[in-house]
Amino acid sequence: MSYPPAPYRPDGPSGPTARRRPATATAAGVLAIACGLVVAGAGAAGMVWGIVAFGEVGWLVFLCAFVLPLGVAILRNGARLLSGDSEAGSRLNQLLGIPASLSFIAIGNMVVQADLARSEAQHQLAGFITAFVLAAAAMALAEARPTKAYLGSL
Repeated sequence: MSYPPAPYRPDGPSGPTARRRPATATAAGVLAIACGLVVAGAGAAGMVWGIVAFGEVGWLVFLCAFVLPLGVAILRNGARLLSGDSEAGSRLNQLLGIPASLSFIAIGNMVVQADLARSEAQHQLAGFITAFVLAAAAMALAEARPTKAYLGSL
């Protein structure tokens, strides 16, 4: 026993207890970070391809100048959702709506018009499906009741 006796602390020996993050918030943050990495990676790859083959696809440099920061913003807000930022859920849903809607449109367009016998089209379709699934799942989990309660926006 220590002398003098330590005063009684109802919060425990190390201060107030931290609030627990629900599994939905953890999954939403992790999926958003993964989606941000996919979008930022696609932006960086498109930027490099546009620079290398500027005569053919130089317009990609200008398009990817907007895609790369979008991926970084999604990644950043996914990390903020994990840290408990109260505004991260709504910002994340707004940001994830862009890759979710664009990849959904691209999936429909490719199913109708693309030559799916080519491996390039299959890889591109797989990328759009991956981006759509990650974005839609992260949006659904960020809107879940336990996530909103954790963020204090319920």
